[in-house]
Amino acid sequence: MKALYITSSCTIIVLTLFGLLMSSIPAPLGGEPYSVVTLTDKKSVEEKLIKRKTAIKLAARKSKKAHRTRGQLNPLYFKSEVDSLSEIPQTSLDTEDYKKNRLENLEKARNQTPAENELELLTITGLRPAPVPELIETTSFGDLPRISHDGKRPQDVYARPAHITPKSGENLKTIAILITGLGLSKPMTDNAIEKLPPEITFAYNPYSSGLKNLMRHSRQKGHELLLQMPMEPFDYPDNDPGPHTLLSNQTDKINLERMRWVLGRMAGYTGIVNEGGGRFTATEQAIHPVLRELKDRGLIYMDSNPQSTDAIFEISQDMKLDYLQSNLNIDEIKSAKSIDKALQELESIASTHGNAIGVASALPLTIQRLEKWSTDLKKRGYTLIPLTAAISRKQS
Repeated sequence: MKALYITSSCTIIVLTLFGLLMSSIPAPLGGEPYSVVTLTDKKSVEEKLIKRKTAIKLAARKSKKAHRTRGQLNPLYFKSEVDSLSEIPQTSLDTEDYKKNRLENLEKARNQTPAENELELLTITGLRPAPVPELIETTSFGDLPRISHDGKRPQDVYARPAHITPKSGENLKTIAILITGLGLSKPMTDNAIEKLPPEITFAYNPYSSGLKNLMRHSRQKGHELLLQMPMEPFDYPDNDPGPHTLLSNQTDKINLERMRWVLGRMAGYTGIVNEGGGRFTATEQAIHPVLRELKDRGLIYMDSNPQSTDAIFEISQDMKLDYLQSNLNIDEIKSAKSIDKALQELESIASTHGNAIGVASALPLTIQRLEKWSTDLKKRGYTLIPLTAAISRKQS
C-alpha cells in the first residue's frame, strides 16, 4: 500500500514537471501549425464576414451589369436619353478574344456621357439579338417580319440608334451610306464587315448562303441591315436578277409570293432596297401592292436609283410608308479617283440639304476608299449615320 502511494505521488510530480516544461517551449509539437482564437474578437470577425458577403454580392451584380447593353424595343431615330440595358448577344460567332476585348472595354463605356455610353456599348456588344419573337409571322415562306401586337415595327426595333437631339440636329450635316450586294462573296463580305464603320448600313442579296450567320455577325459589329429585293430592270430578261424577280406583267399574287420568299430568307433587317427594278418601279399598278406589304409589315423602302420617277414617292406618301432615295451611286465608275470625287459630292449635298445618302457596292476598292474617307469625316464637319436615321432628316 505504501509502495502504491509513493508511485502515485511520483507520477503526479513527473506529469506536473512535464506540463511546466512543455508550456515553456514555443513550438511544443515540433513546428506543427496551430492557431489561437481570441473570443473577444467575435464581433470584429462577424463584421468582416458581413463586409465580405456584401462585396461578393456587389461583384456579382457588377458582373451581371457588365453583360448588358441597351434594349431597342422602342428607339427613336433621334434620341437624347438612354433606355435601360438588355442582355448582350452571345452567339457561336463570339471568339474568346472578342469576348475578352468586349468586357475589358465595358467599364470605360459606362464612365462616359449617356449618348457616348450607348454608342460605345454598341461598338463593343453590337445590336440586340435578332429575330425578336414578337416580330415574327410563321408562314410557308419562312419566318416573316411583322408589326407586333403592341405596335412595335421591325424598322424601329432592328434600327441602329443615332444620338442626335432635335436641337443638336439643326446644324448637323449627316451622311448615310448603304453597301449592297453583300453575301454573294464571302471574302468581300468579311472585308466590308471588318473594315467599315458600324454606322454604315449593309444590304444582303437574298440568294446568298448562310444569311442567318451573316446577319448575326453584321449586327454584332453594329451594322443596321436591309434585304435586297430583285425587281425587273428595263433590259430584262438580258439582265435577270434571279428566279424570284418581281415582274411588271406578273399577277399581284405571284409577285407577293416571290416577295415573301425573299423576306423569309433572313431576319433582323429594317426594310428592303431594290435590286434592279427600273421597269417594275415605274409601273404603279405593279409596285403598289409591294409597297402596301412593306407598310403592313413595318418595313422601310429604300430606292437605290437616284433617277427614279416620283411615282414611288407619291404612293409612299399616300400610305405613310417610310421611303428613302439615294442621292448618288458612289462607285458607278470604278476607279479610286471617281469614288473619291463622288464622296466629295455627297459632302456637298449634305452641306446644302443637311443630309445625303450614297449607295455603293462591296468591291474591295470601294471599301478601301470608304474606310479612308470616313476616318476624318467628323473633323470635316460631317456625321455618319445609319440609314434609318435619315428618315427624320429628309431633304427640304
